[in-house]
Amino acid sequence: MVTSLGGTTFFYVFEHHEPTIRHLVEILQGSDFSGVIFARTEIEGTFPLSYVRLDWGTNAPDVVLSMRWSTNRNDWGAPGMLTTHGGKRGAGTHASLSPFDCHNTLIAAGPDFRAGFTSDVPSGNVDIAPTVLAILGVASPKAMDGRVLREAMTGAEAPPEPAHSTYESSRETGGKRWQQYLSVSRVGPVVYFNEGNGERK
Repeated sequence: MVTSLGGTTFFYVFEHHEPTIRHLVEILQGSDFSGVIFARTEIEGTFPLSYVRLDWGTNAPDVVLSMRWSTNRNDWGAPGMLTTHGGKRGAGTHASLSPFDCHNTLIAAGPDFRAGFTSDVPSGNVDIAPTVLAILGVASPKAMDGRVLREAMTGAEAPPEPAHSTYESSRETGGKRWQQYLSVSRVGPVVYFNEGNGERK
C-alpha cells in the first residue's frame, strides 16, 4: 500500500515481507525522484525510521521516501522544486525534507513574549502546545515531544545553544553510488530537521 503525503510517501508491505522491502528500496535508490529513504529494517543506504520519529512498532510504514528537491525556482520565482510522480510544475506541495519546507516563521505576541525579539534557535510545531501550557500554568499529564520556547518569553535568560548533526548513508548499486544525508539540530532532547536529500551518481 502506498500513501502519498505530498513531498513524502509511505510504503506498507504485506506482512512486512523483507525481500519485497529490500527490492523496493533498491528500486527507489535507482530512481531520479528519491531524496531520502528510511526503512523499518536495516538496509544499506537508508536511515532507520527512528531518525524521523516514525518507529511506531507494527503500525509503522516499512519504507518512507522523502522526494528529491532542488533549489530551482517555480514559475513565480519561489525556490525549492520537488520531483513528484504526476506532479505539475508550480502547483506546490509540502512535507518533504527540503529546507524550503522545513524552515518557516513563527510569530508570537502577547504579554508573555519579548517585544521585538528575533530568535534563531530552532523551533517547531511540536513546541507550540508545551509553550501554551506553560503560559497557562497547566502541567502536561505526560512528556511532550516539544519544549517550552523560553528564549522568546519575558524574563528569559540567554537562549540555548543548539547542537547540529548530519547523518550520511550510501550504497553501491547498478554500477553507481546512491548517497543521502539528513541534517538535524537539537535543543536539549528535542530534534529539529533542517534538510535532507539524496541522489544516485
